[in-house]
Amino acid sequence: MTDLKCSVETCCFHDGDCCCRNDIMVGGAKACSCDETCCENFEQQKEGSARNADGYPDRMTQIDCEAVKCRYNTNYKCQAEHVDMRGSRAGDRRETACATFVER
Repeated sequence: MTDLKCSVETCCFHDGDCCCRNDIMVGGAKACSCDETCCENFEQQKEGSARNADGYPDRMTQIDCEAVKCRYNTNYKCQAEHVDMRGSRAGDRRETACATFVER
């Protein structure tokens, strides 16, 4: 489990700086920088609708990762102690990014 701080305020799973999902997938199989990654689980919050929370907000999250060039990726699992997801005004997943990505 990784300490996940999520600043993607437009996502229906966002609550405070936490994610209400038990796990997320970081996309970007060919990523060489954080801007080439994304949160594959991003779903835009619809105006006036309730949050689509699977559970309660929790900073400890299982993170699967397709970014094989990241130093924290081991067998498609993130090994970083802390991860920052950014994209506070994202309209789709391509506008999110794993700010913790570091190329090997």
